[in-house]
Amino acid sequence: MNEDILRYLDRAEEALESARILHRENHYLDAASRAYYSMYHAAMAALSTENISVKTHKGN
Repeated sequence: MNEDILRYLDRAEEALESARILHRENHYLDAASRAYYSMYHAAMAALSTENISVKTHKGN
């Protein structure tokens, strides 16, 4: 696994853990934001396995 993929997965895990903490503390909007970024970084890791890179959230 290359460094980019590992970096994306680390960011995804960190954001997910933050989302869990925020949710537990009833900070639902912030938890949703962190969960979104967890999925975003996980998706970027998956795309990187196929050598697909995007520069924006829109995919451009």
